[in-house]
Amino acid sequence: MKNFDGLMMTAAVVGIGLAIFGSHTTMDAESTIERTGAQFDPALHVAVVNGVPVFQADLDKILTEFAATSGETVTDTDLERLRDQLINEQLMVQRADELGLYSSDDRVRAAAIEALTDLILTSEVKEGTPSAVTVSEIQAYYDLHQSNFNLAPTISFDVAYFLDEDARDTAMAAVENGANFTEIQESATKSAFPVPDRPIAVPSLKRYVGEDLAHIMELLAEPGISGPYQIGEMYAIINVTDITQGRERSLEEVFDLVRHELEREREEAALKKYIQWLQDRADIVRTQSADEAGEPVS
Repeated sequence: MKNFDGLMMTAAVVGIGLAIFGSHTTMDAESTIERTGAQFDPALHVAVVNGVPVFQADLDKILTEFAATSGETVTDTDLERLRDQLINEQLMVQRADELGLYSSDDRVRAAAIEALTDLILTSEVKEGTPSAVTVSEIQAYYDLHQSNFNLAPTISFDVAYFLDEDARDTAMAAVENGANFTEIQESATKSAFPVPDRPIAVPSLKRYVGEDLAHIMELLAEPGISGPYQIGEMYAIINVTDITQGRERSLEEVFDLVRHELEREREEAALKKYIQWLQDRADIVRTQSADEAGEPVS
């Protein structure tokens, strides 16, 4: 059984840790002391960790960041995950405080969490986990996850969107008579979705053109004009300029990448185990859900 008190003495949350837990809250040492022991208020708090509230305002902040970054609707599952991130961060900060690593300075606060993460990972090594994975382990990981390291097929294209059939028919006739596709786009609706001026991996197409059109494009076998297609109330003409086929990559090609992924997985597993230990020893009170007030439940 690992010495978890020893684990606490070591840890780095910036690369892996901060990526997992983040550093979203704005509490300094004084406000933390002021909040300690405060009464649970479901209207203001999403959780209380060892007597220290986790504020709804902090969750709202990362929800805004999450929505802006992902461009997707925040689901109930997202809400719970983001709330858990705040709880885990508070656990890390409190443990860093116990070890004398905490400061009211935000930069030192982040450094304390980073130092704690480094300690966790270092302690894992001391407990017998090799600091570097072996070639045979890398080979086994590659064999198990080979598809993750393949090159995805890509497609380079432009899309012209039209709101009515007459505009669509006029554009399609012009294309068939050899018109430049750029000119066709100029006559298209201004609400067309922007397409990056670079090859797009086929699995990522729906991010740029939506699920229906992405499914159509996945079936295209060669470059050229394709369409028109009706997508909801719009019509689309696609100009595919290049298609590259995906292919498998040998272990020799991706050796360093495979090693990095294997090491990252092991580090994440060590951090998750440590966070679980923190949770098991903590007094955590949560609201019924992260997005609405309710009776607190442990």
